[in-house]
Amino acid sequence: MRRVAALCFFLLGFAPLSHGQSLVGVGALGIIVETLGKDAGACGISKDSLDAAMRIPLSNSRLKVLSGTSFATYLYANVNVMENNPGRCIASVSVSFSRPIFTSPQSSTPIFGLPVWSGDHLMSGSSSTFGRHVSDQVDDLTKRFIGAWLKENGS
Repeated sequence: MRRVAALCFFLLGFAPLSHGQSLVGVGALGIIVETLGKDAGACGISKDSLDAAMRIPLSNSRLKVLSGTSFATYLYANVNVMENNPGRCIASVSVSFSRPIFTSPQSSTPIFGLPVWSGDHLMSGSSSTFGRHVSDQVDDLTKRFIGAWLKENGS
């Protein structure tokens, strides 16, 4: 019973992020694209094209895109792709936004990033056009994130 109570107390600590205000106050973020698997190249997908699919819509928004490699607040793309037959590809596309979680209000070092927004899509298609379609999907999910951000921060 004590474990259940402790878990509830722990989870209630994150409650302020779950009431439609998880994106409020965000003004800048980093971009992280997960390393791609071995089939990505055969399906026409590159890390650079996914980065551009996120960076271009963000640069056209009021959000500032941070440079560097270490971010507390970031938009993250994860694309898992498989060439299931020669010339045919399948992918799981996910874009999520994470905010830092601190041990206390006085702490300046986050203990981890908590995803507070995400969008996902499953897709398949011909390898000849698949890379473009995956990049378009990452672009669309990024624009959906921007729309959610605008809704919470005033358009």
